Amino acid sequence: MVVSPDPTSTVGGAERMCQQVAGMLARAGFEVALVGPGGPAPTSVARHGATLLWQAGALRRAVGRMAPQPDLVVTIGPWGWPGLRRPPRVHVYVSNLVRLARHQPARWHWRVRWALAAGLAEALAARGATVVAISERTAEDAVRLYRADVARVVPPGVDTELFRPRDRGEARRRLGLRLDARYGLFVGRGEPAKGPAIALDACGRVGWELVAVGPGPVPGARALGILSPEELAWAYAAADAFVLPSAYEGWAIAVGEALAAGVPAVTTPVGWAHELGRRVPAYRPFLVPRQATAVAEALERVEAGEAEAAVAEARALVLAEHTAAAFERRWGDLLADMGLLPKGEGDAGRE
Repeated sequence: MVVSPDPTSTVGGAERMCQQVAGMLARAGFEVALVGPGGPAPTSVARHGATLLWQAGALRRAVGRMAPQPDLVVTIGPWGWPGLRRPPRVHVYVSNLVRLARHQPARWHWRVRWALAAGLAEALAARGATVVAISERTAEDAVRLYRADVARVVPPGVDTELFRPRDRGEARRRLGLRLDARYGLFVGRGEPAKGPAIALDACGRVGWELVAVGPGPVPGARALGILSPEELAWAYAAADAFVLPSAYEGWAIAVGEALAAGVPAVTTPVGWAHELGRRVPAYRPFLVPRQATAVAEALERVEAGEAEAAVAEARALVLAEHTAAAFERRWGDLLADMGLLPKGEGDAGRE
């Protein structure tokens, strides 16, 4: 059983990672159920900010009633439960809600209450499980804030067969975009923490148009809405640069997808991008502060052709370490160490 924030969605990075885990388990011979955290908590619970804890408890009770018991449960974020050692469980930290609370558009007392309640849920969620984090930064936060015993870092996998360089002219014709214009691409929920307003401002400063993909509105941008994975691959190909001035990310799979597509990603050094800057020093000019002026300066470098070598090096890193095959290999190795797969089963994902 794999718990996803929304098992019907492939829009968010966490949801897509859960879909990847479910697919990997199915290919390894498991019968997989992808489930959500359940419905809304009772009003009396929600009023006290305990929705996440209530949902985790409801999941725990649902698993306890299953017959036969699952061979494996994969939980995520705040939706886990402490104590139980059976059935075996892997808990995945995909972000840190305490850090994310700082960037919510709400009054300070609401942010404090939300951080306390969400932090408690996340801290308890991993107890009794084998703990995985999707990035080095997420692992550091889990250890520092929750005293979690993180077994390993297993980043998401980028579908490099789907997200690959494509013809820009064809991509723009498919999407109804002008061939002679400059376009920045924003992918994600249009929430303030992702920085869509900063991306829009920066694009306007250099004479580019911002194209937005995702469920949330980005006022002033050309909205393409929610796209299928194939349509999203064409959207990356149509863009002159991918723009994500996010305040916080666990990993930011869209950055990896853009680079796999050969498109410059102008983003902040958060999540995996922090590691990218360390592994590929030439890419650092495109990992910028969360300010429209800094983003605009990076876009000017892209327009001047200064990003090509850095993008090629960053793409090589994605192809070497962050493919879907690498993701399956790492999960196979993890489950083999837990005794749930034969040793060497993870080799099926080796390139």
